[in-house]
Amino acid sequence: FGSCTTGIIIWDDDWWGKGVASKIHLARTLFAADYLRRDTIFSSVRVPNEASLKALLRVGYFVWGVQPLSTFRTGAYLPSYHLSWFHPDRIGQNEIIPLGDLRQKAEDGMERARIALDRARTVVKLKKE
Repeated sequence: FGSCTTGIIIWDDDWWGKGVASKIHLARTLFAADYLRRDTIFSSVRVPNEASLKALLRVGYFVWGVQPLSTFRTGAYLPSYHLSWFHPDRIGQNEIIPLGDLRQKAEDGMERARIALDRARTVVKLKKE
């Protein structure tokens, strides 16, 4: 199985809060899952960026940990969430699903991933060149 790490940065705050990140996450996840045939995707989000976290959760990512001193910005260290996405059609229940507290988060994430992929397959149009 293949995996990858993804991320986006929207520097221009005129675009914040307009659903741009949600659309990017949806298209990028579709591309990684269906075109690159990735079974797992990893990402991270700075803890203060709740909008980006929500956008990733909507497409099926789940938080598996927090790095307390992730990056230094404006005079202080910021923590980051670490997230994973499991392909709902290719990851079996006993393959890499974590045990304990993360198991339910992973299963809930895979259900959201299934819904997001079904939606992406109907609304995302990728150019072929």
